[in-house]
Amino acid sequence: MPTGVVASVSATVDAVPAIGSALDWIREKMRWPFAFPILVHRITPPTKLLWPYFKGKKGKTNFYFRALQEKWMMKAQETGDLDHFDMRIMEALSEDGRMSVLELSRRVGLSKTPCQTRLKRLVDEGYILGFRASLNAAKLGLEHIAFTEVKLSDTREKALDEFNAAVRKIKEVEECHMIAGAFDYLLKVRTTDIRKYRRVLGEKISSLPSVANTSTFVVMESVKDTGM
Repeated sequence: MPTGVVASVSATVDAVPAIGSALDWIREKMRWPFAFPILVHRITPPTKLLWPYFKGKKGKTNFYFRALQEKWMMKAQETGDLDHFDMRIMEALSEDGRMSVLELSRRVGLSKTPCQTRLKRLVDEGYILGFRASLNAAKLGLEHIAFTEVKLSDTREKALDEFNAAVRKIKEVEECHMIAGAFDYLLKVRTTDIRKYRRVLGEKISSLPSVANTSTFVVMESVKDTGM
């Protein structure tokens, strides 16, 4: 293709109405599909403006569009922002943490290498904290759940730090949340039965630093639970 033609088309690709005619002319008249990456990379954003002209095309055009799409997505990652592919990766892994990278790439619509790169970045930057097994509480005999309200006698920073450090050591406490309200903390406690819970409450929770009083709410049925 003459250099002047490439320069002329490149200068006008920023105008949306000219994109279709320019690309169609090169594809149909000049039959030079390998020129597409040279022109397309100057268009922002490429995936939105070019998709109508590549959609449904077969062969090299689809290959080039996919490669350019992944190139632009990789550039976007350098800013540290999350896009919909990152969100889909995390959503898929939250449902099945044992999913292979190949299967994950198919689920989110990426090829394997960009998907693996994104996954590593999400782990390295702390968006994904880890992978763990989800246990069956019923089979383990740990279906008894109680929520415990805890009110402290001292809510100064030092007292709160001491309580936080101590409550983390109680294995029966699955969750602990500081609450803005009539009490200070809400605990989710999982045990085998009510007797075991009473022992945990009396011997562990009530003896935590600065605990003034507690109130218990026993769960009758778990309608939605992310599990252990």
